[in-house]
Amino acid sequence: VDLLVHEALAPELVGLMTEALQTAGRDRLAQVTVDILDYHASPVEVAEIARDADVGALLFYHIVPPLRLALMEEMFLEGVAEIYAGPIIVARDGTLVSLPAGSDVMESQELL
Repeated sequence: VDLLVHEALAPELVGLMTEALQTAGRDRLAQVTVDILDYHASPVEVAEIARDADVGALLFYHIVPPLRLALMEEMFLEGVAEIYAGPIIVARDGTLVSLPAGSDVMESQELL
């Protein structure tokens, strides 16, 4: 596999959201943030899949929560590089990935 495209959820960041929602008395929405942990993979779990499948590159998309700040991206990717040694792309709206035929080069760019 040249490229694994996978969704991921950062449990630590979602945990912070849950605490903030509970503090604000938004219990119903806080429960949603607890429930979503059951049906999303963590970045570390995705890195393990990529490593075990010996993929050429890893692209994260459908990222929960959205990464609005550079610090959030660092937190999202914590532990991933220790597991998966290949190229890692954190997709944003407008990310374009190209795998040209007959080439070993993967190209990515943000169109927006």
